[in-house]
Amino acid sequence: VRNSTSDPVNVVVKHTLIGPDQGRITTFETEAQIPAETTEPMIASTTINEPKLWDIYQPNLYTVKTQVLVNGDVADALTERTGIRIINMQDNNFMLNGKRLLSRGVCKHHQNEHQWNAMVDEQLREEMEGMVDLGCNTVRLAHYPHRRFEYSMADEHGIAIWAENGLAGQKWD
Repeated sequence: VRNSTSDPVNVVVKHTLIGPDQGRITTFETEAQIPAETTEPMIASTTINEPKLWDIYQPNLYTVKTQVLVNGDVADALTERTGIRIINMQDNNFMLNGKRLLSRGVCKHHQNEHQWNAMVDEQLREEMEGMVDLGCNTVRLAHYPHRRFEYSMADEHGIAIWAENGLAGQKWD
């Protein structure tokens, strides 16, 4: 947390965890006094007993609502959704939640035959629906960072993403 003021501030970072069924699981927080004009890490953690795992075609998504309170007032807030999953390699197989995942999917650019790099939400939804209709369980988002909207749609549909790091076309010396 960054305190850009010339005075120390009391900060509470409060998290509310909501389960896939939309029920509140827990609230947890951490607090600290942040000196003037400094940045300090603030770490809070909790345990989720028997989490519902995100899986292919079973998009169990948790919601984490975070508030940064400065001297008791909300100074910032953020809501993120996430799935809990276990991934590993076993005998040269990609494993998701203890099961071998055979990827069936497509490679997708952030464009189509009519639109270049500025696709609207409806076009992206149509593409996702087409991937679901094809039986895809994986999509490769090619070459560059795609819109966050595409990641959210894949999460919501239970489709795994293989995302490239965006380092395409660079000249290496």
